[in-house]
Amino acid sequence: MIKEIIKFIKNHKIALILALILGISPNLMVKDYSKEFNEVAPKVNELEYKILALKNNTELKSIQEEIDKLQNENNTLSKEVENKQKYLDNLNINK
Repeated sequence: MIKEIIKFIKNHKIALILALILGISPNLMVKDYSKEFNEVAPKVNELEYKILALKNNTELKSIQEEIDKLQNENNTLSKEVENKQKYLDNLNINK
């Protein structure tokens, strides 16, 4: 809060000096943004939720791709094992 006040004073030095000279309250110089904030805040919260959901969805897709890759490798290895087993069975039959 104090940092914001200092920042405001630094950014509005001339306006504040003029307001003091003219006798205008600095409060009148600051627009009330509470209405805009109340309208925007729920939208920001909704977007934050959507971003988190998209991030989780992307992570799930990445995990699913890795699972698919491992399943394909497993299928390939299973076929190789099956082929080698058939080869061994044929060798045993030919003995």
